[in-house]
Formats: sequence, C-alpha cells, structure tokens
Amino acid sequence: MCAVRSCLLFGFICGCVMVNASPLLAQYEAPIAERAYQRIASGVVVPNRETVVSAKIVGRIQSIAHDEGVRVSQGEVLIKLEDAEWRADLQAAQASVALAAAELNYRRTQRARLQDLRQRKSISQDALDSAILAVSVAEANSSIARANVVRAEVVLKEAQILAPFDALIISKQTEVGEVTSPGAILMELQDQSLLILTPMGVYLY
Repeated sequence: MCAVRSCLLFGFICGCVMVNASPLLAQYEAPIAERAYQRIASGVVVPNRETVVSAKIVGRIQSIAHDEGVRVSQGEVLIKLEDAEWRADLQAAQASVALAAAELNYRRTQRARLQDLRQRKSISQDALDSAILAVSVAEANSSIARANVVRAEVVLKEAQILAPFDALIISKQTEVGEVTSPGAILMELQDQSLLILTPMGVYLY
C-alpha cells in the first residue's frame, strides 16, 4: 500500500509538472530583438546608361567596325558611310571661298580707286555708289561661301558614327551596303560599368 501511495504521489507530482510546463512553453514569445528575419528584395537590374545609334543623314553604309557583344570606347568609329560625294562637296565649297575672297579683294580695290577719283571730281557719285554696292555684294557672297564650307564639313563629319560613351554593343540592326535614313536605329549600346537595381518589392520571411 505504501508502495502504491508512493507511485500515485510521484505520478501526481509529475502530472502537475507536465500540466504546468506545457502552457508556459505555448505562451512564450521571443522578444523582437531576438527574432531572425530574412529580407528578400526583387527588382530589375538595369545598366547605368543605354542609347541607340542612328544616322543623321541619308547614306550607304561602307563599313561596320564591330559586331554584337563587343565593348567599344567613347569616340570610336562604329559605322562609316560612303563619303566620296560629300568630300567633293567640301572641296567645291572651299574653292568657292577662294573665288569669293578674290572677288571681294578686287571690288574693294575698285572702290578705293573710284573714291579717289570722286574726290577729284573725275567720276559721278553714281559710279562710286555702284562700286560701294559691289563691295557689299562681294562680302555677302564671301560669307555664304564660308557658311557652305562649314555645312559641308558637318555633313562629312556625320558620315562617321561614333560611340557616345564606353559601352557594350547589345544589338546591330544594319549591314554593310544598306542605305540609312535619319533616325533609323542602327545599333543599341549599354554602359554596364555600373548596374542599378530597380526594386519591385521587399519581402520578409
């Protein structure tokens, strides 16, 4: 009987411990400082800069320096257009400048001579006025000739399409022999020296 009482007493004590222990474990919640979370961010990785390469003038493509996947440096020639006609235009414009300059010098000399004659009353004022007008026309023609040279130089420069910055050629959308049109995309470039993450959301686990 004593042994049975001892067992019952022992069981009662153990039962109290088990009953009391379970609620304590169920109600325990770790302090915020002790919690461990995993933060996962989703987003899109984009390059630092990207651009498209296009021609500003109409021309036939003579050469393409690189294919897709090649890195290029700023100022490097990517595409070259046939430029024989534009070089000829530049030479003609430069010759026009020389001709206009010669004409201007002659008209100025004539004006000076007629001014001297007018002072001596050897010619009429109308003759001097005509000489003065001829100088003004020659000066205007000289300015136009110089402007034509600048225009021809700009067009010739556009025959070479350069890389705007250090970049990777992502796509090439033209071939040698094709005729360009202003604004048509010829290449796509990306500057991948710095990749930027554009976040779409942040999740906690």
